[in-house]
Amino acid sequence: MARPNLVPWSEIDRRRRPETNPDHPQYRWRILAEGDSWFTLGGEPPWNLVHSIDFPDQNIVVNLAKPGDTIKSMSDICNNPELWRALSKRFGYAWHAILLSGGGNDLIDYAEQLLIPAEKRAGMTINGVADYFYPERIEEVMRYIQRGYTMIAEMRDHPDSACRDAPIITHTYDWTTPNDTPAVLLFLQVGPWLSKAFRKERLPETDWIAASDFLLQHLRRALLDLMAELPNFNVVDTAGTLVRAAPGATGNSNDWLNEIHPNKGGYDKLGRRLGEELHRQLRA
Repeated sequence: MARPNLVPWSEIDRRRRPETNPDHPQYRWRILAEGDSWFTLGGEPPWNLVHSIDFPDQNIVVNLAKPGDTIKSMSDICNNPELWRALSKRFGYAWHAILLSGGGNDLIDYAEQLLIPAEKRAGMTINGVADYFYPERIEEVMRYIQRGYTMIAEMRDHPDSACRDAPIITHTYDWTTPNDTPAVLLFLQVGPWLSKAFRKERLPETDWIAASDFLLQHLRRALLDLMAELPNFNVVDTAGTLVRAAPGATGNSNDWLNEIHPNKGGYDKLGRRLGEELHRQLRA
């Protein structure tokens, strides 16, 4: 098994650096990757989910994700001019597959807005963690995320696309533990997210994990439902692959580097799962 040649879109130079050319005959498969911070190149630490996918042959993955995509929403991904260019006949390539990662950052960005404020919960009977949230707002965010993926599938199948009906492969998100461990972006700390929202709205810490799982389960279901709605859209259900961080962790714990990002070992576990599906699609 071998790691692919991972090349940022901005560094393709067919003439002076032929190894960055997706059409180079040395590559069996050319793959496009776009997404959130789980796909980001050039961040700190220098690994991500794409790095962790093994291939049996020599292949190239062109990655559109950047360090600034750490909190990237589906609307940003869909409106990215580079994605349009990469999929087009004029500027793009006939990709054999498209790897996507998106929705998780939208969920954590909206977490505070999804929670019923603590003062409004005064006097309410809490029968389960669902009672902490506005159900209609959760459904609105899920529809927004689904629409983002639908827009990308429509771009792929546009008459001007160079890769119509190429398999799209994405993933669900594993069960995170809300804690106070931030991420590091270009030596700056960002986050935490879920723990901050839960603490602000005074959720009991004993309910933090269940509340996080409740939200992630909605996202998991929304992504899996798209497989029946979009052509050649494949979701690898990775939930339960990782060992969640210990409650109260303040740093690297089990398979997690921080509150929302796996460490290298965690990404390697997820990469094996995505690699299996990618191989199945491309060998079909």
